[in-house]
This record gives sequence, structure tokens and C-alpha cells, in this order.
Amino acid sequence: PGHLPTFNSMAIECHLHRIPQLGDQFIYLNDDVFFLRKTTSSSFLTPDGGHEVPLEEGPMPSSLLRGETTDRSLAYTGLVLGRRFASLSPGLLVAHGPQVYDRRWMNWIWGQWQAELERTSRSRFRQTDCIAWRYLYYYSLLHLAANERPEFARSSSYPMRILSAKELQLLMLANSAENISSHLESIDGSPPAFLCINDDEPDTAAAKRK
Repeated sequence: PGHLPTFNSMAIECHLHRIPQLGDQFIYLNDDVFFLRKTTSSSFLTPDGGHEVPLEEGPMPSSLLRGETTDRSLAYTGLVLGRRFASLSPGLLVAHGPQVYDRRWMNWIWGQWQAELERTSRSRFRQTDCIAWRYLYYYSLLHLAANERPEFARSSSYPMRILSAKELQLLMLANSAENISSHLESIDGSPPAFLCINDDEPDTAAAKRK
């Protein structure tokens, strides 16, 4: 309560597991992501109780000084992970689509990086030293050996999967309604499973640097 009000989506995302009566495993997606085809739990979960790590082509940002705030926080999160996993490289982007989270994993991760997550929670606006939750969560799954995982997850698998254009497409509006209309017409016969219609604009700090 002392961290509210907040205008920082990164602060909100790291507290999703505190929602009352939420299942142990749940799907999270932003309000700019749409389901265009019928989807089942097998698209997200593994038979042994784990879940897939959804990635997309494109490297994670690595600079703390250049780019928008979100990019810089991704780079910062990579540094935080690198202190724990010496072999960590920036890797690929976590897909901006539906993401599966496990409340038990989220609680465990809070215990491992509490100071960094508390600082993120206190930040009412996005800034460089905020943790990008999806990066911290999924890359810790990828780099933890099975015997290092908490007991509830040792027999589960967490495979990496790069989502193809048939599964996820990103459409930037760029202030033009014509863009979305023409794109939807082009995919009408064979839509992807998920479509992200994003209207993001550069943040003020990044714009000033440019």
C-alpha cells in the first residue's frame, strides 16, 4: 500500500501473483493483445506441469544509456541476472503476447531478488533500474539447473520456443488507422493465433536524448 498510487506497469507486473483466488498457473497479456484463433492449454503448458518460454526473434537490449526506458530496464534486468548466471548472454526478446506464470515460481523469484523487486515496486514511473519481470522470470527458468529449482518444479520442463509469424504478429499503429485496416485484411484468410496492436510512442527521456 505504501507504494501506491503507481503508474509503472513493471511495478504492477511483479505483483500479479498477489491477486486473490488466482490459480497457481495463469495467463497474462496486455490489453493490446488479441486472440484470433481457438487456443487450448497445450499451447502454453507442458504435459509434466511446466510451461513454455515464449520468445521472438530479436536480441534483448544491452545498453543502459540508449533507447527508451523499457529497453534500458531490459538491459538492467540482464545485468541483474548476469550476477547470478555467469554464462548469461542478452538472449532473445520475450514475446509480447500471452505469457504463462506460476504463482509459486513468482514467490520464489521474489525471495531471490527481493531488493531489486522492492525498488521496482516503489518506482511510480518506469526508470532504468526497474526490473522487467518477464525477462527475470523466464530467463531464470532457462538458466536454473533442475536440481537448483525449488522442490515443486524439479520434475517439470520449461522449454524455450520461438513464436513464428503464424502464431504471433505485432502491428504498430504509428498514428494511422489505415495500417490496422490493411493488415487485418491481409491476414483475414489465415490469421495468427495472437495479434498485438501496439500504439506505443517514445518516452520523453528517450526523445530528449535523440
